[in-house]
Amino acid sequence: MSSFVGHSLAALIIHEGSKPVSPAKASRWWAAVLVVIASAPDIDYLLPVLRPVAPAAPPDWLSWWICSWMGCTATMAPHTIRVTHSFVGVFVLVGIIITPLLLAYVPRPLWRVYTLQAVAVGLSHLLLDFLVSATPTAFFWPLSNTAIALPISILPRLGVISLTNPTMYYAILIEIVVFVSLWVGVYWFRSRCIV
Repeated sequence: MSSFVGHSLAALIIHEGSKPVSPAKASRWWAAVLVVIASAPDIDYLLPVLRPVAPAAPPDWLSWWICSWMGCTATMAPHTIRVTHSFVGVFVLVGIIITPLLLAYVPRPLWRVYTLQAVAVGLSHLLLDFLVSATPTAFFWPLSNTAIALPISILPRLGVISLTNPTMYYAILIEIVVFVSLWVGVYWFRSRCIV
């Protein structure tokens, strides 16, 4: 899995790259909401009810098709399904978080932009965890119980979360370097395009 730092920076990159032109409309509180949404799928680590166990089974057609052109591996052994780490889980979780906020605080013309930002941030969580590829994930649950993972990690793994684990600090440092560079690039590009 990626760290809270990596997920938060991804949320800020999405916010910076897609915020409305007017600074008054691109508020800081919404950036904070996006940071919360970025790590919200990890709630399944705290709530065991969101981690049902899938029995051993061969990959279904959807997972087989995805893995055949992506080169990922499908888990056939019994495994834990992390419900909030699926596309359906992310959409439901994002809806639960943003619906009351949109209704209470956001002007109607901005609903579409803010909803798209929130969904993109939620899906970025799945993408980052997939790129780390530490745990096979059933992205297509409930359509498919098959968990898939990349054969190699694109981003470094955190390892054991412990203050004495140097691997964790290395992974966070790499995330900071990569995502802050992207954030600066997006900020620079937007500042050049918006005169």
